[in-house]
Amino acid sequence: MAATIYAAKAGTLCNTPSGGTTAAGPYVAGSSFTDIGTLTSSVNLYGFVDGSNRAKYFYSTTAGSVALPTISSVPNALPNGAVPLGTAGASFIYAVLGLVGAAQQIGMLYFQVTPAAGSPDTGSPTQFSLDPYGLLITDSATLEWA
Repeated sequence: MAATIYAAKAGTLCNTPSGGTTAAGPYVAGSSFTDIGTLTSSVNLYGFVDGSNRAKYFYSTTAGSVALPTISSVPNALPNGAVPLGTAGASFIYAVLGLVGAAQQIGMLYFQVTPAAGSPDTGSPTQFSLDPYGLLITDSATLEWA
């Protein structure tokens, strides 16, 4: 398994109504996490965990009959004030921003997944909100432990 962990890092780029700006996430820029603002739908999502003990692991099979879900490019509905992260909306993760002093701070992360055909996850919720400490676990392979 070659997992990549995405997190909201300090200096995450976001697209506010007034243009691109950076927002402060809880993880330092030099950490081993990948900036969540760079996450696109080209990766497969194993699961996630956040600082409020919300966690989910998505179902897949090594036999290839059920693959891992991907991040949806356009969520069905967005929380009020949510802005896309990344450059020019390249990321499929949204954040609700708040102000701490004069700086933008990520208060909540929001995303939607598209389960693979035949997955039991198709009957589960597909839209998730995480606190700013949320970590998304991804892999470029489509199968569990591939």
